[in-house]
Amino acid sequence: MASRFLSHPEPNQISQILRNLEVYEKDPIVKLLILKGQGKTFCAGGDVVGMVLSINEGHWSFGASFYKKQLTLDYLLATSTKPLVSLINGIIMGGGAGLSMNSMFRVVTENTQFKLSCLNP
Repeated sequence: MASRFLSHPEPNQISQILRNLEVYEKDPIVKLLILKGQGKTFCAGGDVVGMVLSINEGHWSFGASFYKKQLTLDYLLATSTKPLVSLINGIIMGGGAGLSMNSMFRVVTENTQFKLSCLNP
C-alpha cells in the first residue's frame, strides 16, 4: 500500500506525486494506492488562486507548466493499474477534486464539502 497526504496542490507536490506514482506502478509489492488529506481538508484547492496571481504578474508559463503536470497526474491516476482510494474528509476543491474523481473508490465523511469555484462561487 502506498499513501500520499495532500493539503493543496503545489507544483513541487504534484511533481513528487508523479514520481511516486511511476515507482508504485512498477513495484509489485504495492497493491493499492491511497490519497488522503493532511489536516482538516482533503485538498482545499488554492491552485487556481495561485495561477491567477501568477498570470496577473505576467508569468503565464508557470500556470501552463503547473496544469500540464496536474492534468498528466490526473491521467496517470485514471489509467493506473493499481486500485486508487481517496479518503476524503473536509473540504475538497480545485485540483484535489480532479485527483479524487480519478479514484476507483472515494470514501467520504459527514464533514466532506465538495466545491468547484465554477459551481460554488
